Amino acid sequence: MRKLIVGSFVSLDGVIDAPMNWASPFFVGDGLEHSYATAGEAEYFLLGRVT
Repeated sequence: MRKLIVGSFVSLDGVIDAPMNWASPFFVGDGLEHSYATAGEAEYFLLGRVT
């Protein structure tokens, strides 16, 4: 059995457009490095508006 780790962007109106434009103030310094390292470890990405 494998571990499942979920990370998601969620919006109130169901629209997520270019998250790095509006989320970039929150990804600075150590947070940015951690985000890149975590995303780099992912084997699969599940993307979609209604998933």
